[in-house]
Amino acid sequence: MRDKIINVLKNSDRALDIYELKDKLNLNTVDELKELSDELRKLEDDVIIYHSNKDKYMMLENSHLRKGIMRANKKGFGFVEVDGLTDDVYVSADNMNGAIHDDVVVVEITSKMNIDRIEGRVLKIIERKINKYIGLINFDKNGLGHITLDDSKIKLDIEIPKENSLNAVDGHKVVVKIDKQLGNNRCIGHVVEIIGHVNDPGVDILSIVYKYNINVDFPDDVKNEVSKLPMQVYQSDLEGRRDLRDEMIFTIDGDDTKDIDDAISVERLSNGHYKLGVHIADVSYYVKEGSPLDNEALERGTSVYLVDRVIPMLPHELSNGICSLNPGVDRLAIS
Repeated sequence: MRDKIINVLKNSDRALDIYELKDKLNLNTVDELKELSDELRKLEDDVIIYHSNKDKYMMLENSHLRKGIMRANKKGFGFVEVDGLTDDVYVSADNMNGAIHDDVVVVEITSKMNIDRIEGRVLKIIERKINKYIGLINFDKNGLGHITLDDSKIKLDIEIPKENSLNAVDGHKVVVKIDKQLGNNRCIGHVVEIIGHVNDPGVDILSIVYKYNINVDFPDDVKNEVSKLPMQVYQSDLEGRRDLRDEMIFTIDGDDTKDIDDAISVERLSNGHYKLGVHIADVSYYVKEGSPLDNEALERGTSVYLVDRVIPMLPHELSNGICSLNPGVDRLAIS
């Protein structure tokens, strides 16, 4: 039913009411009409179709509404990125309707489409991508906490009752969640974690870690898998491999590196040319496809390098151990 409704509306040159849709879909029974009505409501909730004040339906892209992602500016206004539109839709601060950076929104286009700048206003917030906020807490004389958010693009006035502050004090960097929306930008929340005091060393870096939801620790199933991996190369691991241990192979990472991924070798040939060998730690020998370790690495995508620490894609037992091309020890590589 869903696909048939979309197909009819896409091929219609005008908006249709439910009875016109019923006729075009050749629906005759009361049950079929109820199914049509239910499916239209779902399509409207999913922001695929537009239901007008005149009780007619059309595809959202054929209406004056668009679905997109809000890219807010710290000055209060924003732009909505819409698939299919060359230019973003400008939304003034007065027309944000409580939307914040990264929200998925429905925006009504209020300007003519052929002018230099498309303008609009937010009608509905479909999805709030951010569910935790990082900021500085300070309490007023009544004991109510107020959060100054790290991200200046997010215009929210978050209030924290004293009993929901985890005993935070003025100047603590905290992670908060919103419990209730009081208005467009005013809301009540609670502290879920205290990162540390703003003046403590390293708290600024930790705030970045929390802001981007970077997993510092590894899940238990990954730790369990790693505990069963060998931390040295055995004779059985060498079967089917070429032995290059007698060659002069040297790593190319810096002196302060902890995980050595790459190495090269250079040999001058009798004809005066050079043969370059490139050697990369064979991580795939230890990280099997579909395993918890593989899935976690896929989720992380990369190691994260911060000013004072590295948060690795793979546990240290691999990244700094058996998969690190350390000098004087046997390692498996792809060359």
